[in-house]
Amino acid sequence: MKKHDAHKLCTKSHANSRFDRFFVQRLEILKYWSFPNYLPMGSHTSTVS
Repeated sequence: MKKHDAHKLCTKSHANSRFDRFFVQRLEILKYWSFPNYLPMGSHTSTVS
């Protein structure tokens, strides 16, 4: 039973890390695409630099 529990825990944490990576990637994409939509091109470039 303990062996099975450990295996379950391992796969669970693995799924979580996979989801975290996917979530972070999606967040980065959303962040990247939301900037040009909210700010005019001129102020966007001046804000970055």
